[in-house]
Amino acid sequence: MSNIKVDIKLRPIRFVFIVKPNDKKNIVKIFQINTFLWGGKFNPIVPFFKQVPKWWSKHEHLKNNAQQLINDYLDFFEPDFIVEAEKGLADDIDFDKERILSLDNLFHKDEYRSLNEYGLNINDLYLHLYEKKYQFERRHKVDIVNVTSKEKSLKNFISCIFGSFPEDEEFSYLEKNYIDIFEPATIELDAQSLFQLYSSQSFTPLDIGHARIDINFSERTPDPRLFILDMHETRDLIDFWNLRMIHREVIAIPKQWIKELSPFCKEFILKHHHPSPWQPDYMLSSTTMFSRSISEDEAKNIYIQYIQIDKLGANHIQFWYPDIKITRSNQIDRLRRPILTYQQESKEVNLSNDEDSHISFDTLAPDFAEKYGNKVRWANVINIEEWSYENKITTVFPTNYRSSIFPKFGLFHKHLLSTTEGLIIFPEYQNNSEGWRLESGTNTINQWLKEYGIFATVSDAGKSTQQIIEALSGLIHIRSIANKNIIETLDKMANTPLTRSFPTKKFDDIINKNNNKLKWSTPRSEILASHKIVELGLEVKCSKCDSWSWYTLKEIDYMLTCSRCLKSFDFPITKPFDSKYSRWSYRVIGPFAIPDYSRGGYAATLAIHFFESNISNARKLKMTWSAGQELTLKTGEKVEADFILWTQKQDFLGLNGATNIVFGEAKSFAKDAFKDSDIEKMKLLAETFPNSILVFATMKGHEEFSKEEINRLKKFAEWGRGYNSKNKEIRAHIMILTGLELFIEDYAGLSSAWENKGGKHQELISAHAVKYNLNNLELLAELTQQIYLDMPSYWEDRGKKSIK
Repeated sequence: MSNIKVDIKLRPIRFVFIVKPNDKKNIVKIFQINTFLWGGKFNPIVPFFKQVPKWWSKHEHLKNNAQQLINDYLDFFEPDFIVEAEKGLADDIDFDKERILSLDNLFHKDEYRSLNEYGLNINDLYLHLYEKKYQFERRHKVDIVNVTSKEKSLKNFISCIFGSFPEDEEFSYLEKNYIDIFEPATIELDAQSLFQLYSSQSFTPLDIGHARIDINFSERTPDPRLFILDMHETRDLIDFWNLRMIHREVIAIPKQWIKELSPFCKEFILKHHHPSPWQPDYMLSSTTMFSRSISEDEAKNIYIQYIQIDKLGANHIQFWYPDIKITRSNQIDRLRRPILTYQQESKEVNLSNDEDSHISFDTLAPDFAEKYGNKVRWANVINIEEWSYENKITTVFPTNYRSSIFPKFGLFHKHLLSTTEGLIIFPEYQNNSEGWRLESGTNTINQWLKEYGIFATVSDAGKSTQQIIEALSGLIHIRSIANKNIIETLDKMANTPLTRSFPTKKFDDIINKNNNKLKWSTPRSEILASHKIVELGLEVKCSKCDSWSWYTLKEIDYMLTCSRCLKSFDFPITKPFDSKYSRWSYRVIGPFAIPDYSRGGYAATLAIHFFESNISNARKLKMTWSAGQELTLKTGEKVEADFILWTQKQDFLGLNGATNIVFGEAKSFAKDAFKDSDIEKMKLLAETFPNSILVFATMKGHEEFSKEEINRLKKFAEWGRGYNSKNKEIRAHIMILTGLELFIEDYAGLSSAWENKGGKHQELISAHAVKYNLNNLELLAELTQQIYLDMPSYWEDRGKKSIK
């Protein structure tokens, strides 16, 4: 029986607004809309260009493509919906067309009472907070303010930093309710009042929009920032708006008021320069950033004259704006968006042993929202975990926030998205209930392939792999056969004529050889018998033809039938313990009785086990697996993959990595195992699924590889490192796994195995950034290329090519 845990999180809908950076009218409208949207402060704004302007980057060597820049923003924030400031801005974006909205009709009321609106109006929250006596106040009482100005030139700055309300008559009630409920102090903005606002940490309309939402920033060590900008430049305001979503504390300092705000800036830097509470020898500090509109020379002058303080190590300056995009770096300070959670619940479900299983759960809704309203008001994030060792249910899905084509769970969902947060749904009403049908990895992967026009069936080798895993009741128990001596012994038994068995003494001696060096509490032979890999029975010599036959305990009788001559003969009752006539023996059964290393199933099984037990458990890698599949591509070409995996790197902060698609080619012990035909097959998969992980796994040691084999794999790995101009990424990540990896028996996993191996294995694994990031499969693939194919690192290789 499988134990399933379903985590449900409630959060606001995440809109991404696309706008031209010089469109002042629509930019202020976006600020105003986000002031009255629940969680609106955390809706990104993406600048739209046909060609990237020169001011975008201060580093001339960085070439930016306009369309790629927009896609980088989208991939980073993974929007639920895109909102165009004007029609046509999203025409070239690969995204569900029904999830691309217009700024003008996002909250347009009509005769049907706004049933087509999107997002949750903040007015219900205002009333709720009033009834609950301002529950957004946490540890300290805060001042509530409404920032205004008579100067039209300050309108955009105020809207961006503090929020402002739409001037349309139909939305006038929002500002009125805000004032009536919270009785805010009206602040006329100037340099002095801005100083006071920053010093007092007042609550503004924009802040109240995310009251009671838990905001989980990705920063391990907070890095407070001052952002010096031109308050009249809308491009600077867009940059600040987005930067505020990435860093826990970032404050906008207008260069026009830098003289008046200089004391605040210096005090800010001094305040945040102190020893880390976790590492007293390490000093924390703040960073002063400058916007794109400010030249480096001007920035240096401003910094020296108004910001720099006389304290060693306290002054940190940054002249560039960070690239907002997904990075595969393992650095802990890489940019990531925050996770928003308003409410969270978990439910545990026990599933039967059926291949397909159903779960049901109640969705979450804001406690302050009206029961009925427009259909798309909030989002639920669903994550599924399997807590048993059976690895039976699909818990990882390919991430694709751009399309709701997959998964479906057998039910109709207008929008169901697979993202790095989890599975996103948009419940229409409060007290909704969901019923999902969960399936095995093989079935789910087949359904996914079908969506892309690829027909898949389980191959003969795949059936052997699946039977081995099922016989062992899940991937965790494959460790019991992860030993070269055991695999070779089981194969010899499977190839023994007629009986497929070894006498118990012989079996014990071979299987338990060197057992004293292993960390097992019981002999290996007992483990194999308990998992029903082998079955105890009796070999009896036929008195008619002198052949030996094997009989189960139930089959032993006074009269037996010989499996060779098919004649009946008497059981040797007078000499039952004489080994010349009968002997207790173990016989391989089920898939373990199939010759040729279970038709190649052992290698594929051990490769899947490698990811599950030696990478996943220790390094937080979720995985869905399928045994070997025969694929018929849309072109009509046929390809076989010995195993297929979906793997997703987990993060304890809740924002996981994008799902890797892994295809495996598995071989047993043949010296020249990986042929040109295998390379071509994997190349087809790489071209069909760009940026996938292609694994060549074998049970033999690296020293047993032929020169031709290494050359083939090296040439293919070099091809994989090439750039795919269509997808703007390298073609494929080639990984080599040998017997060293497949036969890991130490529960410490890959790190321990490589350290014990010494040499280049130990050298590469000793790096901190490597040892603790082995769930990064792109990195692991590159390491295996360095070790087994004698290739340079990817960046070293790239540097050499750029020099040429």
